[in-house]
Amino acid sequence: GIIARSIELVHAFEEAYDLIEHYTPPQPSRKPVDPRPGEGSSLIESPHGPLYHYCCLNQHGIVQQAQVATPASLNLKQMEQDLRRYLPRLLTLNAQEIYHYCQQLVDSYEPSITKTTPFLSLKIGHKH
Repeated sequence: GIIARSIELVHAFEEAYDLIEHYTPPQPSRKPVDPRPGEGSSLIESPHGPLYHYCCLNQHGIVQQAQVATPASLNLKQMEQDLRRYLPRLLTLNAQEIYHYCQQLVDSYEPSITKTTPFLSLKIGHKH
């Protein structure tokens, strides 16, 4: 076993050395670009919803203005409306359960938002 592995290791080193010795950098994949002023935008469908980008460049190709609208930001108003409609159904549960179910609802829009940012502040008051 160990002798065979040693032979394989020596062979791998020889192959790696040969690749490095005879390496030829690839040709550039595109032509050089001369900077100029301009603007552009795009809207693509990402796994979590629409993703919008906008950029405005000056004559040196430096970004002067940029806007990005992520699926989470585009869905935020609807998430808030759904939470307002959903919460009355949860009021018989304890605070931890309410938080959990609200987190599930938000995750259905954007799974990473509840894991990366504080997304929900829960205050429960009781009417007398």
